[in-house]
Amino acid sequence: MQNSRNRRSTIVLFCLLAGASVSWGLAASPSSGLIEIGSSKQLFIDDYIILSLSHAKQVLNPAVKHPNNPLLKADRPWEGSYVGLNKIIYDEDTGLFRLWYRTTGGFASSKAADRLRPYRYDWGWENGRAVRHKVDDPYGYSGYPDDEGWLLCYATSRDGIHWEKPNLGKVEFNGSKDNNILPRGMLLPLFLDRREPDPAKRYKTITSAGTTPAAWREGQPKGMRLHLHYSPDGFNWTPYEGNPVYDTGDRVGRWGPTSHMGWDPIRGVYAVHMENCLHRGCRMGKRIIGRSESADMTQWSQDQTIMVPDENDYPDTEFYAMPVMAYEGVYIGVPWIFRTTNTLHYPELAFSRDGIRYQRPYRQALVSLGDFGDFDESTIYVSQPFVHKGEIRIYYYGGNWRGSEALYEKGDKARFSIGLATVKEDGFVSVDAGKIHPGELVTRLFSFEGDALCVNMEAAKYNHGSGQPEIKVEILGADTDAAGGFSMEAADPIRTTGKHRISWRGKSNVGALAGKPIQLRFQIRNAKLFSFQFR
Repeated sequence: MQNSRNRRSTIVLFCLLAGASVSWGLAASPSSGLIEIGSSKQLFIDDYIILSLSHAKQVLNPAVKHPNNPLLKADRPWEGSYVGLNKIIYDEDTGLFRLWYRTTGGFASSKAADRLRPYRYDWGWENGRAVRHKVDDPYGYSGYPDDEGWLLCYATSRDGIHWEKPNLGKVEFNGSKDNNILPRGMLLPLFLDRREPDPAKRYKTITSAGTTPAAWREGQPKGMRLHLHYSPDGFNWTPYEGNPVYDTGDRVGRWGPTSHMGWDPIRGVYAVHMENCLHRGCRMGKRIIGRSESADMTQWSQDQTIMVPDENDYPDTEFYAMPVMAYEGVYIGVPWIFRTTNTLHYPELAFSRDGIRYQRPYRQALVSLGDFGDFDESTIYVSQPFVHKGEIRIYYYGGNWRGSEALYEKGDKARFSIGLATVKEDGFVSVDAGKIHPGELVTRLFSFEGDALCVNMEAAKYNHGSGQPEIKVEILGADTDAAGGFSMEAADPIRTTGKHRISWRGKSNVGALAGKPIQLRFQIRNAKLFSFQFR
């Protein structure tokens, strides 16, 4: 017992001595080396709270696709074979999932391919507005119909799984208004601003006016302008009287695909993330990710590049877009990886503590491409993840083609549809351990608020021959005798998937340690540890 006590004291002493040289992140105290976590949940997505690991490893847990995928597919005459997710929102006031999606306007894929294959489109400037021209190109440039071919549609759902396409009665198609088509002029992408006190401004969007190099050569002014709009319902829009809210002037280029994060609760601003390569006027010859932010959406910071492909990426890697969510004090980004030579799109996981410096240690798909013949075999574009009823939902639209060549080859089999993948609560990354040697995780020195320690874990599903799953926790502290009530020997094991309140021989109240510097030592066997939290 004395040796065990000395070993625990050594761990604490080491942490106290090392504290001055450790980077503690945004919530750390530089003077003491103590992380004050309060009652906030602690994830293991990075090393922020982790001092050491042995016989254990941080592991990415890919999202699990819904068995009913695709949940929404083209099945109406005006949808062709393309259903592309533009925005999905869960409206707590109505209890409805609301979905805006785009279709090809009734052009079957093979007909669209035949119609477009001999041409590519380029931009020009006529009578004060941008127009597109067909330009001879034997290889084809765009597999998409022109602007007149696209239709925007609307769907709703009570559970986000089973969808209805209501008859809106707004647009005539083939002599009838019995459809879910929205009028032209709808503004997207949008987001629901839950902080907005004015009901007429609950929904917000920013539209852009910008140019491509082809138009610059024809005399159109360089640069980009952003225009803010408000809506009470996501359908009817009013422009902000001070537009434009962003003007690059003579600066070359414009933002590419842009994702509205909406309100950023960590930095306390509104934020957008965009393909920041100046859209065919790229700074580094590749698509990269940028960020801009605003206190009130009327004045925006100059876009700042925050993510570029590096030496650990495949040579043909580019970043097409990056939806971002704030989750338990961490920015979770899902960059759309664009493999240009392989013509593939899929999302990975990126994360940040400050919204600027992102890490990407897990270079694998967060939502995997489908097998050959699946609707999402070559392309997955994810939307912004969000939490719903204890799980993280990632809606996406997937396709089996990209570009006119693949569209032409697929013909009538070409399609895009909407699917869903989910991640368990706190489950993007877990600390995993096996059966032979129990894994050990020791945290950095921290203080907390509350009187109960709770953990979220997943036990091994199939235990034949591998032994019992188990997680135990020990509390270490500079002025706490772990053996006197919170030792590993006294810890009650937890063995089932879910959230658990930790106890030591039945005692679970740890309030006497609140505010004091402590560490936790986890012992893990045949299980995944997702997070811990004091309450």
